[in-house]
Amino acid sequence: MNRNIIIQVEFGLIMKFKKFPFSITKADLILFLLLAATGIVPFLLQTAHGSEEQGTLIAVVTVDGETYGIYPLEVDQTIEIVRAEGTDDERRNTLVIENGSIRMEYSNCKNQICVHSGEKHGRGEQIVCLPNWVYVEVMSAGGDPKAQDEGFDAVAR
Repeated sequence: MNRNIIIQVEFGLIMKFKKFPFSITKADLILFLLLAATGIVPFLLQTAHGSEEQGTLIAVVTVDGETYGIYPLEVDQTIEIVRAEGTDDERRNTLVIENGSIRMEYSNCKNQICVHSGEKHGRGEQIVCLPNWVYVEVMSAGGDPKAQDEGFDAVAR
C-alpha cells in the first residue's frame, strides 16, 4: 500500500507528504476532549458566577477627589455635575443613566473624550473627564468600594 498522500496546491504544484507514523485511537480522542473540557469548564463557571455576583449596580460619581453622589443604574435619570459654579472656572458635565448603563452626554471640556467614551454598564467600567476632574465608576451596591477592586492582590512600594 502506498503510504504517500498527494495534495494538490494552488498554481498546480504537487507536494507529497508521508503519513504520520501513528494513528489516533479512541483513547487519544477521549484524552483530548478531557483536556479541552478542563480548560473550558472553569471559564464557563467563572463567567456564570461573575454574572450572578454582579447584583444591583450603582454609579459612584467623584468630583475633585470627593464623592459627589451614588446613583442606582436601575433608575433612569440625568445628573448635572457642576464644579465651581458661578465662577470663570465653572465645569459642567451631564451624566445620563439609562437602561442600566451610564454615559456622559455633555461636558464643557475641550477634548470631549468622556463624551465619546460611550456607554458603560459592567462592574468596574468607568468614565473619566480629566479637565473637569470628574470620575464615574460602575460598582456593585453595598460593601466597601475599595474592596471591590479585584484588579490587584497587593501593592508594593
